[in-house]
Amino acid sequence: MNSDRRLPLGDVIRLVLVTTLAAWLIVFSIPSSLIGDSGPLAQNAVLPVAPAPQATAIGVATIAPGAPTTAPTAANVKAEAPTNTPLPTIAPPTATPAVTSTPTRTNTPLPTSTPLPTSTPLNTSTPTKTAVPPTATPVPPTNTPRPPTATPVPPTPTPVPPPPIDWDGRLAYLGVGISAANVAPGQQYWKVVRGVFQDWNEGGGGHSIFVDLLDEGGNRVPIGEGSDIGIINWGDQDILRWAAKPPNEFPINYPMYGGLGAYRVWLTAFGLPSETVYGMGLVATTSEAVLLNQPGKVHVCYLLTFQRARK
Repeated sequence: MNSDRRLPLGDVIRLVLVTTLAAWLIVFSIPSSLIGDSGPLAQNAVLPVAPAPQATAIGVATIAPGAPTTAPTAANVKAEAPTNTPLPTIAPPTATPAVTSTPTRTNTPLPTSTPLPTSTPLNTSTPTKTAVPPTATPVPPTNTPRPPTATPVPPTPTPVPPPPIDWDGRLAYLGVGISAANVAPGQQYWKVVRGVFQDWNEGGGGHSIFVDLLDEGGNRVPIGEGSDIGIINWGDQDILRWAAKPPNEFPINYPMYGGLGAYRVWLTAFGLPSETVYGMGLVATTSEAVLLNQPGKVHVCYLLTFQRARK
């Protein structure tokens, strides 16, 4: 008895077909029937169904159980050899496409026109004045510079107007006059306040220049005997000296010998400046009744009064 028992080729083929069909039923038919009514998945999923293979009539001897299997002859093999029946192609299960959400379409905003700049309205409202209380800013004490104290100046004495001059008209005819003193304002000086001419008869034949000194009040100035009070000039200078005389006499009596225009007189008492009387001297005449403005030998006198004044 042959120990190598083999199934005939036809049994093998049938076994393969049955197995394949069972597998197909398990994998595809049963699941399809289960999910056939289950919503969208059954409607969308398409499973390929392979056509059922048609068995070819193959003469295969039925093997009785326990009967020995005889080796097929070449003629039997040829007669029983089945045609090459293609095995059913089992399509792999297709993956169920995932349900993708459709994006909501949004309206793309159209570009808007750029607004034109608008003019800024003027502020026509009247501003309200809010009273702000003044804040006291602390000021550090400062040393205020003081101007230097002016040295007090004694008040300037009000100048006393000089008395009107008493001047004989014949002096002007003879050319006798007065030169002003060089005096600053407010300064004291000697001023001529009276001038008198005496001809030969009026002067009693005298030929002198008489001088008197008065203070601001019109009183004779007290001067010591022999004090120098002035200068008389007639080509040469002589000093006039004070002589104590009674009120009706002149303290200065200076005799003349020169002709008209030879003498000038000014004072130096107390160091004050003085006006000057010029053009005095003896005159010429043809008779006693006629006065000539020429130098001569006729005796005449000149009476001069100086007073202390302030310019």
